[in-house]
Amino acid sequence: FTGASGPRGKNSSLPKTGPRRSFDDMFQANSLASLELQGHVRYISDGEYLPLLRRLVKAANQSIMISMYHLAPGSRTPEIDGLLDLLADAAKRGVYVYVVLNSPENMSDSQHAAHSGAAEFLRDRGVDARLGVPGVNLHEKLVVVDLSKILLGSHNWSEGALNGEGVYESSAFIVLQRQEPRFANYIMQHPAVRDMTTRDAWENELSLLRHLGGMAPDERRKYIQSISRGVSP
Repeated sequence: FTGASGPRGKNSSLPKTGPRRSFDDMFQANSLASLELQGHVRYISDGEYLPLLRRLVKAANQSIMISMYHLAPGSRTPEIDGLLDLLADAAKRGVYVYVVLNSPENMSDSQHAAHSGAAEFLRDRGVDARLGVPGVNLHEKLVVVDLSKILLGSHNWSEGALNGEGVYESSAFIVLQRQEPRFANYIMQHPAVRDMTTRDAWENELSLLRHLGGMAPDERRKYIQSISRGVSP
């Protein structure tokens, strides 16, 4: 990862995506090896998390990389809607914003509609939003700004986690002495939907991936071979 520069926004081109051509690594989880870093660490309580997150997004000048398990925009969560607007504003001023969201295994899960809607909103505004592969549970709550400011812990972007009512969360804020690209590379290498060109395209791919995830390995291999040959299974 080297970051991105130049104007972005609704009328700018996001990195190209297209139909999935390979199914070899679709359910293979990504990992980050242990590493030692130099910097400062601060514990972030519930009341500090949202104001700090807003400041980080507003001050970003190169990149914002996000891996988030649960994001719940809507009328009951104006805080989250405001965060999405801030990410869109960052993309508009030339910051590369990459967001990958968990995809539940069951399409009837409310998270499916919430994350697909958020991805559509963000992509329309120049944010490189992606949806994870169903079956690879993305339980992280990780934000990396300008390759050197890291916010991680238990805070989802949801009503319960951000309003501090009845839910206790903990996060840490790490400021590194120098930029570290491995966190950004780690986020970008998470298994994700390949075709994010339109909502219909990614919904269709998600349906296929869920179908494949429910098959036995031998059955899945035969099915994939038939798809590759263009033969109806």
